[in-house]
Order: sequence, then structure tokens, then C-alpha cells
Amino acid sequence: MAHRKRRNIKLPVSMAMSVDAARRFLGDLRPADWLIICIELAFLIVVAAQWIVDAIHKRRLQKRRNEVFALLLEANKLRASTPVPFTEHLDYAIVDWVLSVEKWRKTASALLAVRSERAATRFMLIVSANTKDATVYDPFHSSFVLTADQLQCYQMLLCHIDNLSTIMEMAESYF
Repeated sequence: MAHRKRRNIKLPVSMAMSVDAARRFLGDLRPADWLIICIELAFLIVVAAQWIVDAIHKRRLQKRRNEVFALLLEANKLRASTPVPFTEHLDYAIVDWVLSVEKWRKTASALLAVRSERAATRFMLIVSANTKDATVYDPFHSSFVLTADQLQCYQMLLCHIDNLSTIMEMAESYF
């Protein structure tokens, strides 16, 4: 925050200095005076250009973070909708859920690939899927162990959620 305040102060101070210098030099302009005015104007242009570039970058970065956050929300909805064992038509529910997760994964991967190769690579990185717990802790149902059909898909979904969280936290290095 302090860095931003300093940056916002630089432009008005520079302008005030330039106006003061111009007022003093208008009466008796020598070549050195013109040089000083040109240097100050160049400084103002550089500061303004840096401010504009920084504002554009921050806006673009926030847009990317919002996109990743939307993907993360959708992934958490899928995680929360994991089919609970001992329900009717469990096999159909598992197949539908796995297809939904696969569709989400392809959509997320395609979006990230368009935005950043590094982010897409990080998203697809599955390092520790086997270390994820096979038990789902659901606040609305009692905890349950996943069936073999959905275990791998659930573990990969958790890895993708972790990867999206990392991309959001370190968005500056991915976008």
C-alpha cells in the first residue's frame, strides 16, 4: 500500500516541479534551462507510462484470477456432489459424476491453455493423487469411503483443486 501511495504522489510532485521550473525559466531561457525542462518532461512521460502499464497488468491479472476462481468454485461443487454410497442407482450416479468431472477438467484445461501454458501445465500436474484420502468427509452426510470406480477420479479432482489454488495464489508467476 505504501508503494502505491508513493507512486500516486510522484506524478503530482513532478508536475509541480515542472511548472515551477517553467515559471522560473520563462524570463531568461538558456540552453541549460531547456535541457532541464526536457529532462523533467521525459521523467513525467516515463512515470505516466509505468503507471499505465502497471494498471493494465493489474487489471489483466485480476481478470485471470477471477477466471481461475470460477473454475475453483465449479470444482468444489463437483467435489461436494460426490455420489454417496448406499443410494439408489449408485452406478449411474457415479458414471454421471465421473463424466461431469472429466468435462470440467477438459474445459478448465482448455481455458488455462489459452491463457497461459505454465498455468495449464501446473493444472494438469498430478503428483500425489495416491496420497489423497479415500474417505470423503461431508458435513451433510456421515463420512464415507469411495468405491473403486470413483476413487481415482476423486483423487485427481482434489489434485486439480490444489493446483488451481496454487495458480490463484501465485497468479503473477503464471499469467
